This record gives sequence, C-alpha cells and structure tokens, in this order.
Amino acid sequence: SDKDTLTLNYQPKFSFATGQIVGMEALARWPHPELGMISPLQFTGIAEKTLLINPYTKWLLRKAIKQLASWRNQGYPIALALNFSMKNFTDPSVIETLFGLLKEFNVPPELLEIEITESALSTNLSAVADILRYLQEKRIRIAIDDFGTGLSSLNYLFELPVDVLKVDKIFVQSMTTNSAAEAILRSAVTLGHELNLEVVAEGVETEEQYNLLKKIGCDTGQGYFIARPMPEELATAWLESKKSHLIFSKTGVS
Repeated sequence: SDKDTLTLNYQPKFSFATGQIVGMEALARWPHPELGMISPLQFTGIAEKTLLINPYTKWLLRKAIKQLASWRNQGYPIALALNFSMKNFTDPSVIETLFGLLKEFNVPPELLEIEITESALSTNLSAVADILRYLQEKRIRIAIDDFGTGLSSLNYLFELPVDVLKVDKIFVQSMTTNSAAEAILRSAVTLGHELNLEVVAEGVETEEQYNLLKKIGCDTGQGYFIARPMPEELATAWLESKKSHLIFSKTGVS
C-alpha cells in the first residue's frame, strides 16, 4: 500500500539544563522514487484535503507507539512527540485507535505528546477544546507547535489545556543576530514558565544559539546542533551511543 512507502524519522529532544536526551519527535517522510524525499508539509496538505488523513494518522500512530514501546523495552523510556492534523480531532476512531495502541503496546500515556500548530488552533478553537481536555485528562501531553507564527491572539492559552510551547525555528535561527527575535524568545520562555509550561526551542543549529537559549532558561531543544532526524535503526543506535546522557523521567516541568 501507499502507506508502506511512508517512513518515520526521529529527532532527539534534549534538556538545556542537563544536556540529557529527554525525548524524540516522530517526523513522517515519503521517499518518492522520482521526487526524492518528500516532507510531511507537502503530503499532509494533500492528505488533509482528502479522506486519507485519518488512515495515514492511524498508520503513523501504530508505527510510532510500537517504536516507543520498543525503546522502552530496551531501557530508553523517553517521551515521543507526534504531529496531529485538525482533521484527526473530528474523527473519534483516530482517538480510539490512539488509546487502543497505548494499551496494546503497554505504553504510559504521559510518554506521548500531541503537537498541534498554533495557526490550526486559531481557526478551530472550540472544536478541539473538548477533545484536548479529554486527552490531557488521560495524561497525554499537549504541545503548541510553531509558537509565535500563528496570527492569532493568545486567548487559546487560557482556554485550552496546554503542557508545552514549541517556539518556531524562525526565532531561534535569528536570535543571535536579531535582538527582536531574541526578545520574542525571552518573552516566550517567561510566558511559558509563568503558565507552568515546558518551553521547547526548535531548529537549534549552532553552539551560539544553544548557549543563548540555555542562558535565557529555555527548557528543551531540538535541532541539527544535537542531531538531525534519523530513521529508526539509526535513531536506536544513536540512543545506544548516548546511553549515559539519557534521562529516565518525565520530561520538562512537573
């Protein structure tokens, strides 16, 4: 099937305070015979306009949760973040599948983080509020992805249950040369901590960015400076090589 040509890559997430690996983000890739590697941004847009998005998400959930269980059994009880489309929240069978898989593979729900983009929220706030509350009651963590890029007010932060803010890489990659980008990052960290949220910096590519983010108190980060997204065999080997740097506890702020 087409789904079998899709693969998942995994990008490590690390703690600025300890340097330890606290999780992975699962990123779908579609290796196309003619077009090369196609990113989820390209094919998710197509899938969302059709009914393919829900079978695709069920495939993604099975593959990711199975991998999470495998790592847990190998002694790496790290958290895993997954990107969700707004369409997924309108299909109860996707949510049923999610909880069925957690049970089947014996994975604690708090090891799973669901990421939703800020711009998607701004158009569907009331539609997703109830389902997000339900997920959070079941101890699944909720992350706002691309924080700072959605042209919305911040009212969703007090209307929705949120655990994590992921600050968009556009700010991270400009912060060492642009004081406004640095100010936005500082205020995101302050805001996140006032709301008792974990703040994640995306796209950390240089030592200078890493040091500045650590200095301003950002909790966790991901980016090429630590590791690129890797296929599962490589990600597992990478975890093995970093065994002394793993943190075996719930990520972020408690």
